[in-house]
Amino acid sequence: MKKLIAFMAIVFFVTACGSSNDTTTCTNKDSGSDYEAKIESKDDEVLKITENLSFSFETMGLDKDTAKSYVDYWKSSYESIDGVTFTSKINNDDENISVELIIDFEKADMDTLISNSLISEQLLAEKDGKQYPSLKTLVESNDANGQTCK
Repeated sequence: MKKLIAFMAIVFFVTACGSSNDTTTCTNKDSGSDYEAKIESKDDEVLKITENLSFSFETMGLDKDTAKSYVDYWKSSYESIDGVTFTSKINNDDENISVELIIDFEKADMDTLISNSLISEQLLAEKDGKQYPSLKTLVESNDANGQTCK
């Protein structure tokens, strides 16, 4: 009986540990802009990405009104997509803007994300007939684009 209980405890421990999600953070800081992506995954499957971008209008070569029109366009493009949340704010100094884009891949339709350029097909893998963003491929792509991922 003790062996059975010990075995069940080990199975429970291994199962519980194996079911947790991991978080990978990718960052890129240039003069005038900061980018951070928190990538939640289980094994190689990306479940959710939360991207935060902050940039100065001057660095991007934009005035406040033009930057706001870009952000308004992104918001109107993304707000009707299931699993996608987009928020923005002009910071108190009136010279910077912050945007946050959250993509929940468990709620979103992959074809819709692809057609709206929210995910590239090159970042996808397939398992059991289901497409999903591959953490390995995403991190390799981010690294190649100058981001640091941990």
